[in-house]
Amino acid sequence: STEGTVEPMTRAQSREVCYAVRDAFYACLDANHDSAAACTSQLEAYKAGCMRSWVSSGVVMGAARGVQPCLGR
Repeated sequence: STEGTVEPMTRAQSREVCYAVRDAFYACLDANHDSAAACTSQLEAYKAGCMRSWVSSGVVMGAARGVQPCLGR
């Protein structure tokens, strides 16, 4: 029986979660003049809500806008 088990998120659900936390992080950067220090909780949510490779490519996109947040690898 599968009653009581939690279904893993689908790829589409994972993308939606990632996009939401990514957008919140970049909105915070925009609101705080690209200060990553002001957006640490959003960055942590971004790192927790997205695959590492997605976060890395997001940083590449951010660098194209002149933003280079520290990911604390």
